[in-house]
Amino acid sequence: MKRLFLLFVAGVLLTQSTPLYAGKKSTPKKRVRLSTSRLTRSLSAGIQTHEALARRISELEQKNAQLAAQNQLERAYQSQLFDRARRAVFRAFPYESSSGHAFTGTIIKHNYKGREEIFGIVATHALQGVPYSAGLFLNKEFQAVYVHGNVAHIIPAKVVQFSPFSMRDLALVKFDPEFEILFDPIPLEDFTLKLPAQGYSQGYACNILSKQTFPIVGMTSVGTLTSHLPAAELGQRSGLCGAPVFTKDFRLAGIHIGSSYTTNTGYIAPLSTIKSLIQAYHAADTQPILLSIGGREIGRLAVNEFVSRIEILDASYRTLWKEDTKAKFSLGAAEEELANHPQAAYIRLTIGKSFWEQDAQGSYILDDNSHPRLLITPVP
Repeated sequence: MKRLFLLFVAGVLLTQSTPLYAGKKSTPKKRVRLSTSRLTRSLSAGIQTHEALARRISELEQKNAQLAAQNQLERAYQSQLFDRARRAVFRAFPYESSSGHAFTGTIIKHNYKGREEIFGIVATHALQGVPYSAGLFLNKEFQAVYVHGNVAHIIPAKVVQFSPFSMRDLALVKFDPEFEILFDPIPLEDFTLKLPAQGYSQGYACNILSKQTFPIVGMTSVGTLTSHLPAAELGQRSGLCGAPVFTKDFRLAGIHIGSSYTTNTGYIAPLSTIKSLIQAYHAADTQPILLSIGGREIGRLAVNEFVSRIEILDASYRTLWKEDTKAKFSLGAAEEELANHPQAAYIRLTIGKSFWEQDAQGSYILDDNSHPRLLITPVP
């Protein structure tokens, strides 16, 4: 009986569709059928995407080629620009030493009463007053080294007019006429510089002929132009003061006269400063330097005068605010303080004068310790 029962169970199990090892029935996989039209649309979309990508790559390649060509043209143009600038630049050395620290000078030409005049320009602080190294100031007379072709000429130079370094910081230089035929000066033109503008400069920074590009961005309250200099270059600008700053179409915008390490600001003496020096060269007693606040004149200075103190006074001449001025002089702080002192009635300027003195050895000394004069004007 037991044997018959086991055979019966085996037969029942063989008739079941579920295998002995499976816990549940398996689900057959469905076949996915893609219609011809859907496949065609997918292929077409892929082709269009590929074509669009190919067109975009082609456009970018063309733009890159155009930018490369423009960059090459710009570099070529700048090379021509700096080549012209180099021919208007000279190195300035003290008579006491023909080596060591050199300053930069610029050669300009100017028409005066129908006659062409040639001048050199250097920064006043290079003459005497900022001790880069003992005995290495230019002083009233110095040596200009000018390269004509491949020949370096040592040319005597003499300062004939200047503005103190705390004012306009620019000096006018004359050369012996026999050397002027060598020069390729920059013309001093009459034009208005529109800001902001792209500036180019070339001079002897750290004794190496250095090319500089930077934006000219603004102007101080006394008319000195300002530029924004790359911070990395500030420590490499020693000796560059006196170099020309010109525009893209090679028009002289001014002369580089200093840099601020705290604000990365460069200072540029504008064309008006050069013209005032030339005016004073021909008429020494004139007062061409105009000071104004709010568009109103508060005083005029000779080119060799400077403001050592500015004060705001009330109606009883009591001092409400004062400031001892430093290089580079500006009326900006006074303009701000006037708004903070509605009782202000007068502005008082203490004005000093710089001049050359000879010591016992016959050397010239730039003296700022002359008797000051006071200039009082009503508040605008």
